Amino acid sequence: MIFKKKHNFAAAMHAEGSLRIDLRQASRTDEPIQTVITEAYFEQLADPEIISANVTAKVSVSGPQAGVYRLHYHVSGTVLTPCDRCGEMVSLEIDAHDERFVTSYDSDAEPTEEAPLAQRGEVYDIGHDVFEIIALSRPLGYSHEEGLCSDEAQAFIAGVTD
Repeated sequence: MIFKKKHNFAAAMHAEGSLRIDLRQASRTDEPIQTVITEAYFEQLADPEIISANVTAKVSVSGPQAGVYRLHYHVSGTVLTPCDRCGEMVSLEIDAHDERFVTSYDSDAEPTEEAPLAQRGEVYDIGHDVFEIIALSRPLGYSHEEGLCSDEAQAFIAGVTD
């Protein structure tokens, strides 16, 4: 399973896609939508920088105001990514907040890069947003703590090779 619902948000989660939400329905509740996104989701993306993750994404939706919904994200958990030094997996803790905007499908507002258009029925796939928040929250250089890289990598770095 790609995600697990922490609360009963069946009305807010759209049936056709794993990370698709009904913006209209989600904006009518004070409680955020909360999903746990596991390694299966990241495996299907086949991204070389984020190999796997177990993160919780909380999304609060408000609006629409002037035809635009505001989505506030809180993404936290653990991400597996290759170490910059040895290439072996390193686990990173992330805890990131971000805000995105989505133009209502039914509005007269013009969609922009900063506020893309929701699909018919006010459905929006949050998957790309969550992936981007994770990717941008990682440090520029990510590696194991000193001395924790594989023995081969440490020997190569030290210039001691066969």
